[in-house]
Amino acid sequence: MAIPPGDLELWAGNESVLTGDVVDLALTWQARHIAIQEIISQGILRLTVAKRADIIDAWDSLMVQAQQQLENMRAFHEPIVGGWSLWDVNLIFDGWLTDGEEYEHPISGTIPGPIPATLVGRLNAILAAVAPPPLWFWSDSPGVGQVRVKCVAVPGADSYNVYGGTDLLGNVPDHTWNTLAVPVGEYEVRMGAVISGAVGIMSFPLSVEVV
Repeated sequence: MAIPPGDLELWAGNESVLTGDVVDLALTWQARHIAIQEIISQGILRLTVAKRADIIDAWDSLMVQAQQQLENMRAFHEPIVGGWSLWDVNLIFDGWLTDGEEYEHPISGTIPGPIPATLVGRLNAILAAVAPPPLWFWSDSPGVGQVRVKCVAVPGADSYNVYGGTDLLGNVPDHTWNTLAVPVGEYEVRMGAVISGAVGIMSFPLSVEVV
């Protein structure tokens, strides 16, 4: 579900470079989830200052911009429909296609119609048929030929499937850290709950290089 605005906080740091009389200000910002201390979004704001006397005002301007980036993330993750945020809605709809008669997804299968015309109706139709997405997801490569995954638990999940794109990499028994053996390569890793044999909505993808 959505992330309450108060659960996100701003972290910022300086990566500025002084070259003669010109200062290239660079402010790194991160929107972090307070409870789990994971980065939700991040970026770098830049500003070139021709006069050293203007550095203080320029820095303050970058901090204002960084705070606005945080507010944008808070807005993106706040609930807009049924407790789901815009971020959640994007995940739920990702990959589904319809001809008006049924919904089809390359991983989660087919949902028979009739298909509602409204956004809320279609959202509810999908969630009534398959499990919701993991609300947060982590993945890395801890060793040679390995990909490791973890997610926030999906209620009622029997296990979880792990995918590289739409290719099944394997199944893991629960939402805690689990490791799979995979061929060397670069993967867009995602994770989805399995309930009674049906695969639910995928998490967002994470790029992982396996060597």
